[in-house]
Amino acid sequence: MSGVEAVSRTGQDGVMRARDIAVSLPTVTVRDPPGTEVFYSEHEGIDWNVIFLLLGMMIVIGIIKQTGVFDYLGIWAAKRSRGEPYRLMVMLMAITSTPAARPGGASRSSTRA
Repeated sequence: MSGVEAVSRTGQDGVMRARDIAVSLPTVTVRDPPGTEVFYSEHEGIDWNVIFLLLGMMIVIGIIKQTGVFDYLGIWAAKRSRGEPYRLMVMLMAITSTPAARPGGASRSSTRA
């Protein structure tokens, strides 16, 4: 057997294996990826309450952003932390979580009636 025949034979074996795999593929059951039911289920459909909640939040944030409140709070936190990264991180976490933790804040809107 020459080198060309050996390469040709190896190539034929590879093609035959690929054909065997391709023939067996249609027997595999295709399922939705895990977690698909979180965003959409055929029974309940799209949760429009969540969609409109997010849309409303984006509109409010877009308006507040134009006033410069976020820039002011970021500069204020950076000055108060005196350049210490840990203190800055803690202050930014406190600034971010305070509106959501107050009564009637974001935590109240996430509960369903």
